[in-house]
Amino acid sequence: MVYRRIRDLREDNDYTQAYVADKINVASRTYAYYESGERMIPPSVLLSLSEFYQVSIDYILGRTDEPFLPAMMMRQGKKTIGGNKKAENQSLSERVYLFLKNAILLQTIPMLEMGCVFSEGDLAQLLHCSVTPVREAVNMLRRDGLVVTGYYRPSRVVSFSIKEIQDMYAIRICLEAAALRLAVDHITSQDIDYLRRQTVLFEAAHASHDFKQINLRNGEFHGFFLERSGNTLLRSTLYQFTEKLQMVRVPMLRERWSNPTRPARAAVEDHRRIIEAIEAHDYEKAEEILSDHINQVNLSVCAYYEMKKDPNAEQERKNRRVTQK
Repeated sequence: MVYRRIRDLREDNDYTQAYVADKINVASRTYAYYESGERMIPPSVLLSLSEFYQVSIDYILGRTDEPFLPAMMMRQGKKTIGGNKKAENQSLSERVYLFLKNAILLQTIPMLEMGCVFSEGDLAQLLHCSVTPVREAVNMLRRDGLVVTGYYRPSRVVSFSIKEIQDMYAIRICLEAAALRLAVDHITSQDIDYLRRQTVLFEAAHASHDFKQINLRNGEFHGFFLERSGNTLLRSTLYQFTEKLQMVRVPMLRERWSNPTRPARAAVEDHRRIIEAIEAHDYEKAEEILSDHINQVNLSVCAYYEMKKDPNAEQERKNRRVTQK
């Protein structure tokens, strides 16, 4: 991986490689390897570079074009943590919570990737705030089931086995199908237009590999049926699973960046077919497409993690498919 932005940041400030290396306490040759991409930058060095240049780690990694750290954004009045306008009236702990939750769900900060152990002190350094609001935010994340802490053990971001992923998708299929059945009596022609607009935006997000927009537009589409169902208990129960399933999908989507695959196009087409079935008042067909759509995502996600666990698993799966044909 070539870290173009650390070179750009250095040159924009007229620094030499030796100067930057000295400031972040690494050898000059090691730093040169970072710039050329011959060596991966460890999280501790990413944090040092973030503090030295006063930019976010996401900016260094090329995941955003917004260079400013969240704490700087608050001080300068540019935006609030997590980009949430409502956060202007929230406490610092709540704003830190929103930022960290977004980072976990979209897997945008290395130290908050699934299964990673993290330090509240390191997060406080990253956000340029005291440990107290970070600790309170982590407690909120723990209540959300996104962070786990063992007895006398450090906090870590939750991770899931393939069986747990399959179970969550099975529950999602049942609950979302129920939401669709409850929603269909309340869907208007304006709602159909809204769903079509979301599908167009969903397709555009896939084309540009914009993970945040992919998750947002996909969530808007599926969340619409939950809202229209009128069942608050069903909605709150399902959201517990959809957030976690969103998180497990992100690494798979990220690996498809340079290779738009059929599953992405199929997801867009499935959304269109669901809309058409609802418009035709064929609600049984809509439910069938929805269930199959979610199950196909389940199969893709589980296959991805099987491949990560065993690199030969994907080839074996392809071989079985060819043999069956």
